Amino acid sequence: KFAATALVTISVQLVVMAVIFRYREAMAQLDTLAYPGVMLAEFGNSAMILLPTPWPAYTIAMSIVLNPLLVGLFGGIAAAAGEMVGYVLGCKGRNIVCEGRIYTRMQSMTEKYGDRAIFLIAIMPVPFDIAGIWAGTVRYPVVRFFLSVAAAKIIRNTVASAIAHYGIKLLF
Repeated sequence: KFAATALVTISVQLVVMAVIFRYREAMAQLDTLAYPGVMLAEFGNSAMILLPTPWPAYTIAMSIVLNPLLVGLFGGIAAAAGEMVGYVLGCKGRNIVCEGRIYTRMQSMTEKYGDRAIFLIAIMPVPFDIAGIWAGTVRYPVVRFFLSVAAAKIIRNTVASAIAHYGIKLLF
């Protein structure tokens, strides 16, 4: 089932990127509307909990015709806002998991590695949902959580957008 889901997700990404690349001139004329679209896509992808979404498809495709720095900045902030859904779920579900050895161990690890761990997990292309839920569960400071996630997501989106933007210019 995971392989089928991964195949569908990758297929959707490729189709979206091909369509946007094919109509890139028309997309370039929509630049004032495209940035809110990037933000909406990033927010929606990050707000999904434990369901795979075609994260890079829209953002990377739009970065071909948009300013990659702005795509990275706006997309990163929106992605961090979307991750707050997992954080809030963790806060609400705290009563369920706040007992036992594993909870105590994870809480001490959170206190020791905190911002660094959240930043590293958020910058990697892996599902971040569990880290967001965990941060909410241990009541990690919400502002520190948001800033760590935003910094990582801005960097990740900017690098991906710049590679797509300048890579296409090198190819064509």
